[in-house]
Amino acid sequence: LYQVYKAYVDFDVSDTIRDYLVGDAIQNIYKTRCIELRYKGRLVAAGYFDEGHNSVAGILNIYHPDHKQRSLGKLLILLKIAWTIEQGKQFYYPGYISTGISKFDYKLFPDKEATEVFVTSTQQWMPWLSVTKEQLEEWLFSDNGEIQPGNDQ
Repeated sequence: LYQVYKAYVDFDVSDTIRDYLVGDAIQNIYKTRCIELRYKGRLVAAGYFDEGHNSVAGILNIYHPDHKQRSLGKLLILLKIAWTIEQGKQFYYPGYISTGISKFDYKLFPDKEATEVFVTSTQQWMPWLSVTKEQLEEWLFSDNGEIQPGNDQ
């Protein structure tokens, strides 16, 4: 499934799932889990996530291109959130988004009002809706690393 997905997407991904999850490390230091989705017995999607003490971090969602219209990435996020709640975890991190492209913004669909971004320079969490992507971009590539909350998003 990963090789089919890799050939389909129009962005760079690792050669294998292992490379994506572990990279050059000898082993994975995280407790990584996988949710599989099957249709008529055939694997059509998989979602990898890391389990922490009080949180879950979404790492990778893949799907078969024949099922792209089914929004399997969103379904995997909902299943990960359900698992997070069932396990009594407090936080769910859906994975990274990009300041330059909107391709990964689907990860925000469960609740933009509950989504926060961590500002490393101040060591504080800020509401996603109070920061624009332009501000995040400036902060990531500026010398002072300060974000001024915006009111337009």
